[in-house]
Amino acid sequence: MTNFTQESELLAPLQTFERDAFVGDERVPQELCNFVLTLALIYNDCKDGIFSNMMLTGSKPKGQVESSRDWGTYNGIKLHYIRLHVALIHELLGLIEENQQIVKHEFFKSVIKKLPKQDRESWNALVSAALQQQTLNSLNRFLLMIRNKVSFHYDPKALYQGFRHHFFTRDAASEPPFISRGASMQSSRFYFADAAADGYLVLQAEQEHPNNLMTDLADLTASLNRAIMQIVHHFIQGRGFAYQDFTSQSL
Repeated sequence: MTNFTQESELLAPLQTFERDAFVGDERVPQELCNFVLTLALIYNDCKDGIFSNMMLTGSKPKGQVESSRDWGTYNGIKLHYIRLHVALIHELLGLIEENQQIVKHEFFKSVIKKLPKQDRESWNALVSAALQQQTLNSLNRFLLMIRNKVSFHYDPKALYQGFRHHFFTRDAASEPPFISRGASMQSSRFYFADAAADGYLVLQAEQEHPNNLMTDLADLTASLNRAIMQIVHHFIQGRGFAYQDFTSQSL
């Protein structure tokens, strides 16, 4: 398992570029600059999520899964990771839907043409899902499932559906709701709420991804993030701004 220091050491050396790369002009509108800048932040958020999941996996309790405080907390945090990634993908799909004209801009299309084939296919699948267009691409189908089924944004009715599914209709129906009822935040956790959220995810996703939602979501995020990384790189370079190596004397 890598730690924060080891992960940071994997980063390439610092480079800089002209700040005008994200300032619009007659060739590239400001709205397009804003859009790519937002993609860059989404890339970082996805990268942080992947690292957090890797750190969590390294803290997995030993032995078989059982009804215990450590397993309950671990599974609850893992579920939180899934929900955060689903919400992030929802935000990304919404961003594309709200910026359809930007995505069709000639300069942006020239950026997409420069992507490696796999990254270009990932981006096109993302755009199709954002516009509710179904294709034969398996990535597109998974994105549409996430867009239309999985997220519930703290919807009380949806959460109760998950509660019913977990405690009354699943294999774990004989399992009672658990709680750590302490006098402080450190000593308290509502495991039954985690189970309700898990039940909702399973209820919505089980037809297409019954057992591998975590793995599929991680693969999806990595695939989309590689495409976004290439878009940001080619956007900056396509505007004619070269990267410069950074040294302390640069300032």
